[in-house]
Amino acid sequence: MECCIGRLVCDKLGLSRRSSHKIRKTYGTTLLDAKVDDALVAKQMGHKDVATTRKLYYFCNASEDSKRQQVAQAITYG
Repeated sequence: MECCIGRLVCDKLGLSRRSSHKIRKTYGTTLLDAKVDDALVAKQMGHKDVATTRKLYYFCNASEDSKRQQVAQAITYG
C-alpha cells in the first residue's frame, strides 16, 4: 500500500516516483531548509523531541554555490 501512495502522490504532483518514506524525508528537510521553526517541523513530523527531527532531517539541499556563499558570509568580519 505504501508504494501505491507514494506513486499516486508523485504522479499527481508531476514528480519522479519515490517511496512515501522519501517523500516524508523531502518534506521535513525542505521545511528545515526554508528556516521553518524546528519545533513546528518536529510537530509536523510527529516527533515528541526536536532532537529527533534535527538528527533525522538536517540535510542541506542548497546548491554548492549557495553553500559557499553561506560559509563566506559566516566568516566575513566587519
